[in-house]
Amino acid sequence: MKKKLDLGRLFAIGLLGGSLALFGCSGDDGKRGSAGVDGVDGVDGVDGVQGPPGQDAFSLSAEEAHRVLMPLDAEITGVTVGDGPRTITMEFTVDGQDEVPAEFTIAKWSAADNSWVSMLQRSRLRTDDNEEMLGAVVARAGNLRVRRGDYVEADADGVFSYTFADDGTPIDFSAGAYWTNDRPDGTEGDADYQAYVQGIVADIDAAAVWDDEAIYRISVSSQETEVNGDRFVPFEYMAVAYITGDGTVLADDAEIPQAVTAETLASCVKCHGDRGEGDYGERLVAFDKHTSRYSPQQCTTCHNAFTYEAYSSVPEVDGWNPVDMMTMIHTIHVGGDRYLAAGNAGGDYSATTYPDWLFGRTGSGENGAQNCTSCHTGEVPAANQDWNRVTLNTCVSCHTEPVNHPDTIFHFAANDCTQCHTNQEAARGTTAGTADFYHGELDDNKGLAAVIAELNEARSYQYEITEVVMANVDDLVVTWQVFKDGVPVTFTEFHDGGENSARIGVGFGYGDDWTNEGGVTSNGDHGRPVEQISSDASETAINVDDNEATTIFTGFLAGLADRNGFVVIDQGGISSTVQSIKWDAVAGEVVTFDRRAIVATESCLGCHTTVSRHGTTADVASGVTSCVTCHNAGSLSRDGSEVQGTVDFMFMIHAIHGVGEKRDTFERRYEVEFDAYRNYAITYPNTILDCNACHVNDSQKLPVDSSKRLGVIADGGKADYDDGIGTGVNSPLSSVCFSCHEPDDAVAKADLKAHMTAMGGDMQGNSSHEDWLGRGEGCMFCHQ
Repeated sequence: MKKKLDLGRLFAIGLLGGSLALFGCSGDDGKRGSAGVDGVDGVDGVDGVQGPPGQDAFSLSAEEAHRVLMPLDAEITGVTVGDGPRTITMEFTVDGQDEVPAEFTIAKWSAADNSWVSMLQRSRLRTDDNEEMLGAVVARAGNLRVRRGDYVEADADGVFSYTFADDGTPIDFSAGAYWTNDRPDGTEGDADYQAYVQGIVADIDAAAVWDDEAIYRISVSSQETEVNGDRFVPFEYMAVAYITGDGTVLADDAEIPQAVTAETLASCVKCHGDRGEGDYGERLVAFDKHTSRYSPQQCTTCHNAFTYEAYSSVPEVDGWNPVDMMTMIHTIHVGGDRYLAAGNAGGDYSATTYPDWLFGRTGSGENGAQNCTSCHTGEVPAANQDWNRVTLNTCVSCHTEPVNHPDTIFHFAANDCTQCHTNQEAARGTTAGTADFYHGELDDNKGLAAVIAELNEARSYQYEITEVVMANVDDLVVTWQVFKDGVPVTFTEFHDGGENSARIGVGFGYGDDWTNEGGVTSNGDHGRPVEQISSDASETAINVDDNEATTIFTGFLAGLADRNGFVVIDQGGISSTVQSIKWDAVAGEVVTFDRRAIVATESCLGCHTTVSRHGTTADVASGVTSCVTCHNAGSLSRDGSEVQGTVDFMFMIHAIHGVGEKRDTFERRYEVEFDAYRNYAITYPNTILDCNACHVNDSQKLPVDSSKRLGVIADGGKADYDDGIGTGVNSPLSSVCFSCHEPDDAVAKADLKAHMTAMGGDMQGNSSHEDWLGRGEGCMFCHQ
C-alpha cells in the first residue's frame, strides 16, 4: 500500500531543519541531484617538471636501445664581476630549455704553482654505513648546485642568470677561495698532522687570492633533479668560459693555461669516444655520466694540485692522497689501487688493463701504459723536456710499488731528479736515463723513441697483390711484390737472410663473407685459409729482377664457380694485405674487387697502437680485414679450448669488448692454463652502445644484410658442421645480436637462444651458411 506524502509535515520538518541550522546544527545531506551542464574549459595549467626516466627495460627498438644520450647546446653569454665585492654573475643559454637544474664552478690559474685552484673549496669526509669515518677529512674542490626540485629560470628571451651564492647570499671572492663548509683542521690526528693539514689549507688560500689580472675558468653544467622522490639527470648540457679577474671575457682563441688542445683531446677520444666521426662529435662519450661534466676543459677545475681523495687518505703527515689530473690519470691507466672507482662501493682500478700493444698484448704480462706516446702525442721530446724527464711526483704516480724498481728505489726525496737523469740514451749502470730510456726496452737500451722508430720502419714495408688470374682451367696464379715507402724492393733485401718469409693464402665463402671450409688444423681449429704457400716454397717463383713473385695454387678453383674468395699475404714482420676475388666460371676469369669496409683499422690502432698476432700485423695495407681471413663465419677455436666455439671476428671482438658490461668473461681461447688469454680481463674504455667508435659506413645498422654477413657456427655445432652437409650454423642477425647480449647465466643464455629461434632466427645451429643467403629474420618486426 502506497503512503501519501504529508506536505504539511514536510514543511514543518523543513522549518525545524532551518531553525537547527541557525543554531549551528545542520541536517543530513539530501540525495545527490542530477549532474549539471558541463562548465566552460579552464585555462591550461603550467607544464610540470619533466618526469624521471621509466624503469630500465630492454627496448624493443634496436636503434633506441643503442642510442647514447646527446647533450644540449649551451653557451655562457656574459659574465659580470662586481667592482667592490668580487661577486660573479653569469648569463647563459641552454637550447630549448626555460628552467634547468645546474652546477656552477670557478677556478683560478695560479702561475706560481703551475696549477688551477678551485675558488670554491670544501672539506670532504667519507663514512661507512655505520657512520664511521673512512680515510681522512681532506680538502676538496667544491661547486654550487641548484637541483633536486630547484631550478634556474630563464627570462623571456631564454637567458638564464645566476649569481654565485651560498644559501641565497652572493659570495664575495675578493677574500680568495670560498669554503662552503669548515676548513679541515687535522684535529683527528696529532700536532704534527694538524700542522700538515693547516699548511695545505694555507697553500690553497694563498694560491686562490683574487687577482684582477689572473685567468679564471667558470662553468655551468646539468645536475640531477628530483620528482616524487626519484633523482635523475633530465638532460645534459655544459658550457665553459674564461675571464680575467676584472671581468674581461677572454676570446675563444685566447691562450689558456693547460688547455686541452684538439690534439690532446684526440688522444683521449680515440679510446673514450668515437674519434669525432660518429653522432657524438669529439666528446668523451664514456664519461657522460660524471654528472654531465663531459668537457675535458673542466677536469682540472677540480683535479688540480690542491685537491685530495678522502677514501684512501690517512690522518698522518703526507697521508693525503692527491687526485690531481696527472696523478689520477697515470694511476688509473696503470691499474693502480690508490683510488676507489665510483666511491667506496665501486672497488679500485687494479683490474684496469691499458690496451696499448707496443710492447706486447695487454694481459700477457706486459704493461701497455709504458708507451707514453699513446697519450702524449707527437714526437718524443728531447731529454728533460715536457714528459721526457724524471721527477719524483711523476714517477710515483705510476710506480707505486718497489717491485717495479729492482735496482734503486727512489733514492732521493727531491722532486727534480734532472741533475743526474740527463741522458736520453744512457748505458744502464752509468749515466742515469730519462723517461724515454726507462720506458723503452731496457735490455737492449733502445729507449721508447727507438722502439717506435722500429715500428714505423716495419710499417714502411707493404705487400701488394698486383694480379690474380686463372691458368690451366682451375689453377689460381697470384703475382705480388714488396714495397718500401711505395717503391718495390728486391726479395734479397726483404728476406734479409731468409728471416722474413712471407705466406700466401687463399680461401672462400658465401656471398661477401668467408668460411674456408676445410681449413682445419691438427689442433682442431677451423677457418684458416684453405691453402697456404710460403714465399720460399717451390710454388713461388721470383722474377729475374728479384722484385716480383708469382705463386701458383694448383686446382684451387675446382668446384668454386661463382663463389667469392680472397688472397692474403702475411707474416714476414709486416702488415698483411688482402685481395677479394670471385671465380667467374662463365667468363672464365677471376674478378678482383675490394671487400666492403666494416670497421676502421684506425679505431683499433687508436687504443692498441699496433695490432699484431700470429707473426704478422694489421696496422696498414688491408688492416683488420686480414684478420677475417682466419676469424670468419667458418671458424672454431681449437679442440682443447676451455669453451670450444666460434672465433668469428665480429663475434669475438663484440664479446671481448663487451666484458664488464654484458658479461664477466669471454672464455673461448686456448686451453685452461692460458689464463691471460682465456679470461680476457678487459676493461673497455668506451661504452659498447657507441657503435661508431669502430664501425664505418653505417655497417652497424640493422637489419643485417645476409648476403654480406653470415651466421656463426653454433656452440656444440662442430660435429654437424663437419658432417659434410654443413649444418650447425646460426642465422646472421641472431649471431650479431648474441655476440654482445650473450649472458653469463646458463638459463638466461638458453632462454635468449630459444627466443631468437622462435622469433624467426636460429641460435640452435639448425642451418647451413647457404640457408640464410638473402633471407631475413623476424627480429626486425619488433626491434625496428
